[in-house]
Amino acid sequence: MAASIKIILTEDIRTLGRVGSLVDVKPGYARNYLIPQGLAMRANNRNLALYEEKRAELEQKSAERRQKAVEVAQKLDGKVFIIYENASDKGRLYGSVTVSMISAQMRQDGFEVHNDEIGMNTQIKTLGVYEIGIQFHTEARATVKINVARSEKEAEEQMFLFNNPGEAAKRLESELERKIRAKSARDSDYDLEEAETENTTDKNEA
Repeated sequence: MAASIKIILTEDIRTLGRVGSLVDVKPGYARNYLIPQGLAMRANNRNLALYEEKRAELEQKSAERRQKAVEVAQKLDGKVFIIYENASDKGRLYGSVTVSMISAQMRQDGFEVHNDEIGMNTQIKTLGVYEIGIQFHTEARATVKINVARSEKEAEEQMFLFNNPGEAAKRLESELERKIRAKSARDSDYDLEEAETENTTDKNEA
């Protein structure tokens, strides 16, 4: 069996190219998905001639879909979507936020986004704000923020710190100093207790 076959795209496909492009794909991908869905034709002489006959119509439909994708991407770009999840005191989620959960939240907020359009390779497992790319089309991309929080108040705080990294750095530095002071105080108390114990022991021995 051939490692790949050549096809002609009858629609724009963001992972392959524009309508009319000649591309090589795996036979199974062409046979089981692209050709049955009307997204491509096998690139033989007959189909190439057929495409030329319908070129104007196919390109017009493709341009309309492309424009629609661009409009949706422009409306979506920069939006923030909040997903509430339970997490430990250290911010680690008890579960994880998946692509399906993100697309469901977007649909709930009025945006039709499919799982395969979301550019996220790994699941989200900690609280925070994440920037994620949405690719509707080869020429239509949006970037959104996913705010994973335990409460509305926490979501607002996380968004503030995300938009103000200087403030976040100051708070981190302050927290580190607090922990150092606390450790120093504990060490001092321990040294004092040790000294008192040694003093008591010396008196008893005397």
